[in-house]
Amino acid sequence: MKVRITNINRCFQLLLVGFLLCEQAAASESQPLMFAAASTTSPVTEAIEDFKNSTGLNITVSFAASSTLAKQIYAGAPAGLFLSANKNWMDYLKVEKLLLPASRRAFLTNELVLVSADQHRSFNSSMSLEELPELIGSDRLAIADPDHVPAGIYAKQALEYFKVWEEIRPRLIRQSDVKGALAMVSRGEVSYGIVYLTDAMLLENIQTVAKIPSVAHSDIEYTIALVGEHPSPVITKFYEFLLSEKGTLIFEKYGFTRLRE
Repeated sequence: MKVRITNINRCFQLLLVGFLLCEQAAASESQPLMFAAASTTSPVTEAIEDFKNSTGLNITVSFAASSTLAKQIYAGAPAGLFLSANKNWMDYLKVEKLLLPASRRAFLTNELVLVSADQHRSFNSSMSLEELPELIGSDRLAIADPDHVPAGIYAKQALEYFKVWEEIRPRLIRQSDVKGALAMVSRGEVSYGIVYLTDAMLLENIQTVAKIPSVAHSDIEYTIALVGEHPSPVITKFYEFLLSEKGTLIFEKYGFTRLRE
């Protein structure tokens, strides 16, 4: 009798697991999820709205640092599409075989800039980061966390290139993503920050102090790919929309440059 009861319990548990998996699959199908780098918030938000208006289909999106999102995907988050601000985090997911290989594309590029919210000061347009310690003085510099956030990694590389990293490091204010670094400058909590040009363009009170030459850091490459072996038709359609000319124009409006393969 105990054996029979045990078998019934096991059958019930298997049925319950099967039901939950089907329910999760249905939820994923009806609410396709995209993970996108925080620096793409404005264009991706507009692209989702445009896509919904033209197709009637909705996409849910989560914005954060690319490193955070990649780790969440590795942990099992049900994202169907990933837009990373750094190809290394896409490589991380590729090694774990979590991407649809043929879907990976080198998508966008960006620029790195030194910014300030000081509207009462004019800056030399030819200024170099070599002058940064003198410029900052006793103030602090806001950047995304250089240990894992792409914008912070690029910023650190640039500071090392101009041989001021060791001098600037004690004065850094590290943020969880580039939007956080920009917000600190905008609120006047620090006088300077290193962010993407596309972020600096979004706020009227932010001025670009200096553009950082691309030779000073690794190539800024935003990479996009579908996640999993069987992404939903809706998320696949949105992925194709982002790569289309119409999608490209949205990103270019916000200062991004499309990479052509």
